Amino acid sequence: MQQEKLSGLGEMVCGIGHELNNPINFIANNLQPLRKHIAEVTEIINLYQQEYPIPSLQLKEAIEDLDLEFALEDIAKILNSFTLGVERIKNISNSLRTFSRSDSETKVLADLHECLDSTLTILQHRLKGNADASKSK
Repeated sequence: MQQEKLSGLGEMVCGIGHELNNPINFIANNLQPLRKHIAEVTEIINLYQQEYPIPSLQLKEAIEDLDLEFALEDIAKILNSFTLGVERIKNISNSLRTFSRSDSETKVLADLHECLDSTLTILQHRLKGNADASKSK
């Protein structure tokens, strides 16, 4: 009975890992084109500022209200954060799939390092919490 529960849990974890990949790959595949479009729009804004150095009062106020320079810098930082987040989720998803394969009915060759890395990735949040707790002692 316990073996069946573990097998079912392994299949569920593998399925979750697989289902996470579709939306994550969608986001990951669109980050680079988004980055390119933002760079192009930024370049056009810079060209406008060069060709029209004295904007209308309404445009000047809108630029100041937005803090255009900060917004353009922040967009790049946000995209970098998205990229890091997507990579982290991909690693977790792959780790879940690797971890869940250990409950296979048939024997397959396994890379011990990959299995340990996947386990550590899954448990990373707990390991960080324990490291912080041990520092405070």
